[in-house]
Amino acid sequence: MSARSTPSSLREATRILSPVGLARGSRASLALAAALAWCSTGIFLALPWALSGTGAALVRSEPVVGPVAALTALTLAAYAAQTGCGRLLARAGERVVLDLRGRLTHHMLRLPLHNVRTRGAGALSAQVIYDTAQVRAAMESGLVHLPAAAFGVLAILTAMTRLDPQLALVTVGSFTLVGGPLAGVLVRTRRVAAAQFQALGRLNQRLLNCLQTLVTIKTYGYETASAATLERAAADYGAMSTSATRLQAVVGPLVGLAQHLALTLVTVTAAHRVGTGTLSLEASSTFFFLLLCLTSPVTVIALGAGQLRTGQAARLRLAALLASPVEADAPSPPGPARRPPAPTGGAVTFHDVTFAHPDSAPVLRNLSFTVPATGLTLLVGPSGAGKSTALELITRLLHTEHGKIHVLGQEVGSWRLSQLRRHVTYVEQNAPVCEGTIRDNLHIGCGPHTDDDVLWSTLDAVGLAETVERLPEGLGTVLGGGRALSGGQCQRLSLARALLTDADLLVLDEPTSQVDIAGEQHVFQILSRLAATRPVLMATHRPHSVPGATHVITIAPPAPVQANRRRSAQSREPTSS
Repeated sequence: MSARSTPSSLREATRILSPVGLARGSRASLALAAALAWCSTGIFLALPWALSGTGAALVRSEPVVGPVAALTALTLAAYAAQTGCGRLLARAGERVVLDLRGRLTHHMLRLPLHNVRTRGAGALSAQVIYDTAQVRAAMESGLVHLPAAAFGVLAILTAMTRLDPQLALVTVGSFTLVGGPLAGVLVRTRRVAAAQFQALGRLNQRLLNCLQTLVTIKTYGYETASAATLERAAADYGAMSTSATRLQAVVGPLVGLAQHLALTLVTVTAAHRVGTGTLSLEASSTFFFLLLCLTSPVTVIALGAGQLRTGQAARLRLAALLASPVEADAPSPPGPARRPPAPTGGAVTFHDVTFAHPDSAPVLRNLSFTVPATGLTLLVGPSGAGKSTALELITRLLHTEHGKIHVLGQEVGSWRLSQLRRHVTYVEQNAPVCEGTIRDNLHIGCGPHTDDDVLWSTLDAVGLAETVERLPEGLGTVLGGGRALSGGQCQRLSLARALLTDADLLVLDEPTSQVDIAGEQHVFQILSRLAATRPVLMATHRPHSVPGATHVITIAPPAPVQANRRRSAQSREPTSS
């Protein structure tokens, strides 16, 4: 399966996001990291015997250079293996996160528009940043840390049992006593992690909203109230983070408590056994060293189990996102599209179309109209009448289950989505510009290899060439990051981007709402020229200010639409068809 393919089911998405699935592209690095982790664990297991041998040599007044050298070499080798394991894990982990974030962003951009709006930008950004980090930590624990730690615990307990089964039983009993509270902590970890993620999503969403509406906030002096809202969201997230941190902080002390309990009981028992001669002093010291070594792998297992539970929750959220159905097919590369056969029944037809957002009243009800094969058609109606919704239905940004829509002679659902959007260009009302240069924004409509002369010619057609020429970097001027065009200039840039597609149907939503009178007349001249050879559909609140319109479609919710035809280019009052 391609790294960018879409899972066909939740089960497949869960499999892709499993530790083994995530490690698919980094198996060599992770295998070597696991080998080094096991080597480090094995070397640490040998240290108690090396320490015991050094102590025995000192007691017998024997030379200790050899034992000390061996002990030093083992210690250095163990930490060298740990360092190598950490470096390999860091590299492999970053590669896994990069691939996962690439898959997620690719998938998010192909989700249906209503899905993205329902989830919210804050929650989606939290999944890309927070959930991927949790999944990475769980992968590292599940594939490397936990197996090595489990091997260490089993090996230490085996060695303890061989030295003295009675002391080994005391040790196991001591750690088992603390196992109950520790299990309770791990159960709560997943619930707290889920609440922490939800709080982070709300904080992200509110922060994004405040930044997007910053002009309004400043204009109305609403900074204090907005900051208070953000502070409350941050406090909620902080409370959840504190709960998670407290749970993690309990793990170490609980393991330490088990160790101290074991040390106390083992000390009493071993002292009695040594005194009675049933346990040698050398075996007793070796057992104590093993007990000290037991704490580290047990702590790793306890923390790793918590990471696995947190990572599992994040993995299920990401799997649900990846399993969400995307739009019908992947977008095709930008560029001029081949023209379809001329439609015989109009460029766009709506027949008894009803649309409602989930859990909402219908926005459109029994809507029927026809857009002629050529000419400038106006879509008119009061705010909230559903003009923008109708345009989004034409481009399949939204889908209706009631009624039929035909675009350029084909039922809108029968179009291959990438082809539909190459033949139909949509200029939305707020005329957004993307982060990047003016050239980058224009290349969205025509591809990256279009000559600059073509770009300048298009900017000149929309009356924006002189403005861009006055900028220090011209087409290379970076938009965003504090540098932006005016609202009207952004609308003309969006129109230029649409013109570069050379699409067969041009759909515009209030394209001159922020343009001055001179610029508006310039835009209308362009639209009139285009309308001579192709259909142009434009939503507007002011039909009387649009010269050259040949057809008017009026939406007056909840009544059906009324279609009107202009008697002449000079007449501004539509009459019934």
